[in-house]
Amino acid sequence: QQPQPQPQPQPQPQPLPTATTAVAHQHQQQQEELQQPQLADAEQALRVLYHDPDTSHKTAAEQWLLRHVRENQTRAAWQVCWSLLHPEAPAEFQFFAATTLHYKLGSHFHELPQDVLASLRSQLLSTMFSSAVVSHLVLRQVCVALATYAAHAVPHSWSNVVEDVLGTIEGAAELFGPHAAQRAVLEFLAVFCEEVDSDNARAGPNCAALADELTRGRQLVLPFLCALIRSNPADEQSLRCAASWLEHGSVPLSAAGDLVTLVMTALDDPRPGVFDAAVDALVAVISHRDAKAQPALLMPVFLKILERRALYAQAAQEGFEEVVVGYCRMVVTAVEVHFKSLLAAGPQAVDLTIGLFAALLDCTNHPGQYPTIETSSQMTMKLWYQVMQTLSADVDTRRHSRAVYGDVLESLLRVLKRKVQLPLADTFDEDASQLMEAYRREAGEVVMFLCCLLKDRCVGVLRECLEADVAATSQTPARWHSLESTLFCLSHAAPMFPKQEEVHIPAIVTLLPQVTPQRPVTRSAVLLIGAMSAWLRSRPVLLQPLLARVLDALRTPGMVSEGAEALRDLCEECGAHMAVWLTMIVQQCESGVQAGATVQDRKFMVEGVCDIVKTLPPESMAPEALQTLSANIQRLGHCSKVVAPAHRDLVIAELKVIGQAIKNLQLASVGGQPAQHFPAEPLFAAAWPAIDSVLRVWNADSEVVEAACECIENGFTICKAHLRAGLLGQIAAVTVDSFVLSPQAALPALAGKIVRTFGKSEPLLPLCTELVARLSQRTFAVFEHSGGDIGEYTELVHTYMAFITTTLVTCPAAIFQSSGLEVAIFNWGTAALQLPQIVTIEEAGKMLCAFIELAKTVGRAAAVVTAHGPALMDACLRGIAQTMQRSALHVVAGALFALCQHCNAGGFATRVLQQLLAQPGYPSPHVTQEQKVAFLDKLLQQRVKRRVVDIVLEFAVLCRGV
Repeated sequence: QQPQPQPQPQPQPQPLPTATTAVAHQHQQQQEELQQPQLADAEQALRVLYHDPDTSHKTAAEQWLLRHVRENQTRAAWQVCWSLLHPEAPAEFQFFAATTLHYKLGSHFHELPQDVLASLRSQLLSTMFSSAVVSHLVLRQVCVALATYAAHAVPHSWSNVVEDVLGTIEGAAELFGPHAAQRAVLEFLAVFCEEVDSDNARAGPNCAALADELTRGRQLVLPFLCALIRSNPADEQSLRCAASWLEHGSVPLSAAGDLVTLVMTALDDPRPGVFDAAVDALVAVISHRDAKAQPALLMPVFLKILERRALYAQAAQEGFEEVVVGYCRMVVTAVEVHFKSLLAAGPQAVDLTIGLFAALLDCTNHPGQYPTIETSSQMTMKLWYQVMQTLSADVDTRRHSRAVYGDVLESLLRVLKRKVQLPLADTFDEDASQLMEAYRREAGEVVMFLCCLLKDRCVGVLRECLEADVAATSQTPARWHSLESTLFCLSHAAPMFPKQEEVHIPAIVTLLPQVTPQRPVTRSAVLLIGAMSAWLRSRPVLLQPLLARVLDALRTPGMVSEGAEALRDLCEECGAHMAVWLTMIVQQCESGVQAGATVQDRKFMVEGVCDIVKTLPPESMAPEALQTLSANIQRLGHCSKVVAPAHRDLVIAELKVIGQAIKNLQLASVGGQPAQHFPAEPLFAAAWPAIDSVLRVWNADSEVVEAACECIENGFTICKAHLRAGLLGQIAAVTVDSFVLSPQAALPALAGKIVRTFGKSEPLLPLCTELVARLSQRTFAVFEHSGGDIGEYTELVHTYMAFITTTLVTCPAAIFQSSGLEVAIFNWGTAALQLPQIVTIEEAGKMLCAFIELAKTVGRAAAVVTAHGPALMDACLRGIAQTMQRSALHVVAGALFALCQHCNAGGFATRVLQQLLAQPGYPSPHVTQEQKVAFLDKLLQQRVKRRVVDIVLEFAVLCRGV
């Protein structure tokens, strides 16, 4: 049997919008390039787009559809859209057509002739009702298109939008059925109020008329929705429409009482769709703009939420996550929006506040394991953090919060202790592990605030838990999860331990040696020791066994990070009591390196060691620092001689460790007196030969060079007043030599910091001059080698422009003493304005503005601006008109402002701008000569840079034909 051909849907007759004569003439050339799309071609392109597995075919089909259907404003393109919306067309064809109509109406409504608007509206309404029986996605997109039409048509071409749409129900019910008619109208009403409340509509010219339309419309919509929900409380779409109008429809809360009451009854319906729609509506009510001014109107809603606590508990126990999430949304919104006003309301609101906190605690206390069984408790964590911040704002607030909310807060502590437990079995994949880590981090921050609020009470609760967990794990070691969570909570509460507490914390310290040796437990125990360092500072007798536990972790593979962090914290607070163990600590740090310490771990270690060194007698600091870092310097010197891939990570690590040590050994004062000894200086001098070798040998590796530059910066920044003679010259020389061999972007950045630090010193002017000259010559060679296309060197352009800006501000003589250097700098700065990266454009703009400002006082700068300023002005105007991103236009505005302010003596800037703008079609064919003259007048008259930016943005809109 031969397959029977399927009948092709016939296009329905409908009005076809066409462009006005003026617009058609304006776009005539563009439209001539477009094909007249045929329905069959569009259908074939859509089949490829949605069903062809070949990505290149999909891309080609999408581009064809965008060009010939979406962007095309010919009658044929509109006809294709209407034909694709035929009820018998595939749903994906209809969806594409509906979204295309939305785009056309939103972007080109002003091009439609007035005589087709009424018939276009009729066709949109008819299509809306017919699509209600096809697909909800198609219906929604058609409603969005109709709402966009309405937003543009009100009030001149369509008034009484809501009344007219409601009046079509009866007629549509006869043609399409009552259910489809009601469904379409409810969808449109929801979409229309959302469209009117959108940013585009509120910023549009007819925003006031649209607001009036909403005001008139709600007089009809509210009774309509109440009648529908009263007749069918389980009608999900009516509830969703109610939610949209309550959120976006400017409905006063006082006028929505009946509707809110009806919505609350839907909370008793367990079906997910109905319950979710009711939750959406009540969330809109709770966050309504009138709610804070009239809190009494929300009392029935709050009471309804509190009544549902038992239902939430049942749903959480039975695994109905839709109900759980919906209830949590209501509680979280209620607390987030209103808890501050409830706290300020005084004693009369205490019971309600405690009730809402208890409901929020229910949401946190979900019985399932996060994140594999439940995820709803996570939405409460950030809110608890905000609540804790408010409750602990000052001493009086904390005292009041302890007295009134102490029981709820203690319950929260116990709940968090349970929720942060790790799973009993290793069932987490990588994503779940990351989620749990973030969850525990947020919970730990809340525990910290709880300790700040509850003080001894919090420590007492955690001590009880620790005693019970230690006893339990001694009998059943496999049940270590509760012990680990207690130690985790203690580690986050420890920074807030009361400094004078002498009952619970000593007991906790006594229990620590008894914890079981499972790795997660040991990790949390070690972190707890570090977190207790502030409390331990006044109790040095307790340090030795705790330090031994930390050092043991430091040399244990897999626990080095926790050991390093705890060691840093202990040394920071208790370093004065730890000098006796300095040699042992350094040895254990070396063991940590062998055990797999990361760069961050090693930086933590050296921070701790340096904190101890700084507590030594002044004459012992430098020798101890050198002895402590001698192994690091030796390793760096050994690896710096030859480029070997196996040594790369070690070189970077040692540079960062030495740089961190130099930074940490900075001493502002000792015993309240200005420091006389600078242990960082001999350390930097001792490390310098190895650093110098790294820059000369490893100069082709950008990451190594960056680490070396960071280390050098720490050295000369901290030791600048005590730098050994000749060392600064060596730094400048190796910076230049390394850059000449391999122009890495980090080197101009380092040079800029050298100039910023030492450039104002007159004896160092020759050094800065040579630095600028040699770096610039090498940079220009790189740029010229690219053939003028510097786009592939954006990072180098960025750092070089920043270096020149620093030099112009700090030491301009270093530039203008070099013959011809200033011309190339100005021209390459102008070229950099054409790059796409915003940050690079901004650096080039800063450099050019600094250069132009010097033209007032430096003759050579003025000569450069006079000779090459017209090219800069041309680049700025072309950038405004076409080439530059809108977000970068403030840069050219700054350059033009600088030119007009500092280089207009004798009318130079005015004359050049007039000559440029006098050219026909320049800088854009979209602007008239009158508009260009007006722009120039505003630009020349303005004396405030911020307003010049606004002027440039307005001119860019005109130039780009927007």
